[in-house]
Amino acid sequence: MNEINLNQIWENVNYDGNGEVSYRLMSLKSIPSLNLGLNRHGQRCLVLELPTNIQYDVKENQKENISLIYYQTEKCISITLNDSFFEDLFNDLILSIYFKIYQIEDPYIYANHFVAYYFKWLSFLDNRNKQLSKEIIKGVWGEVKYLKSLLIAENNNVNDILASWQGPYNNKHDFIFEMLDVEIKTIDDSKNEIKISSEYQLENEPSKNLELTVLIVRDDTKEGETLEKLATEVRQLILELGGDINLFSDALFQKGLTFGNLEQYNLYGFKLLKSQTFDCCAELFPRLIKSQLPEKITKVSYAIKLNMIQNFLLFESEL
Repeated sequence: MNEINLNQIWENVNYDGNGEVSYRLMSLKSIPSLNLGLNRHGQRCLVLELPTNIQYDVKENQKENISLIYYQTEKCISITLNDSFFEDLFNDLILSIYFKIYQIEDPYIYANHFVAYYFKWLSFLDNRNKQLSKEIIKGVWGEVKYLKSLLIAENNNVNDILASWQGPYNNKHDFIFEMLDVEIKTIDDSKNEIKISSEYQLENEPSKNLELTVLIVRDDTKEGETLEKLATEVRQLILELGGDINLFSDALFQKGLTFGNLEQYNLYGFKLLKSQTFDCCAELFPRLIKSQLPEKITKVSYAIKLNMIQNFLLFESEL
């Protein structure tokens, strides 16, 4: 299931004048009956049919851009798009819900996920005008670039790799594995400083190693990659590997990003020149960490000079 499939279904959906909404099944592969529909006002709807033998309480929610509606007669829950301007974003929502619930058998569980995703996206649409800075986009770009390299190198553990990406969730480190954590920094090739935002950022967990991977990039809108292009490639790679696309889209969503709004950041393109990975646990590696600071010192931020930590280099490569 992808956006092309959705658009093909949308082309064949028509309101037939009977009932509140007319709809077509999305996929025979889905255990829950998920449908694309149009209501009597011509508004697009994502419709979840519920088994007739269950009782499920739904509190309707009517908002400016989307609404959650329960149709008692049809025994279904509908997420209705009120503003056609957001059709691309609505497709993203539909795909997120589809991949989250299509293999779930328990109707109460998949209905709960359906409603939860509605409220999650409602919050996003309410804050849709928030524009991310170039530095934030560059940081996300670097993490997605690193993620792509992991998926290519270790494609047998695709969901574990996707779940390891914790940067967008503001966890302690950007990638968290069983025996290793990795912090990603993306800097311009004209810079020699790596900015560290807290005393926790380069502190390793007990019995775990910590690596710092620095991606050195150049602004390049012609030959470089936009975040949209890179994210689209990663999404396709995940689908080819049979991974859970929701793990990726949910992480992007934490930064206010969806496949429907990435295009607005296409004015930023980055070309990777090289990456360098350093051993943060090596003796004498320059770092300020919580466990070694006096109790009275907190909220530390500092910068590390890249040219002065080359003795701690583990490897250098192009991703």
